Amino acid sequence: MKTGLLFVNSFLELKLSNSISNWIATVFRIGYLPLAPGTWCSLFAVIIWYYFLIDISILHFSLIILIVSIVGVI
Repeated sequence: MKTGLLFVNSFLELKLSNSISNWIATVFRIGYLPLAPGTWCSLFAVIIWYYFLIDISILHFSLIILIVSIVGVI
């Protein structure tokens, strides 16, 4: 049986992890926009990819997309 302090700590950790996962899953809450949330998240993702991978070759970019897609399916 957990003591009160351990229970409170585990509850706070669970709440924090749910909050962080919620922010990630909704792309920093963009996914909660009322009109076309998936479209806005995709636009945000394209902008982020563009700025982080602006000087990468098309071959490397294609490999990254392939690996991310495979990991996403698994």
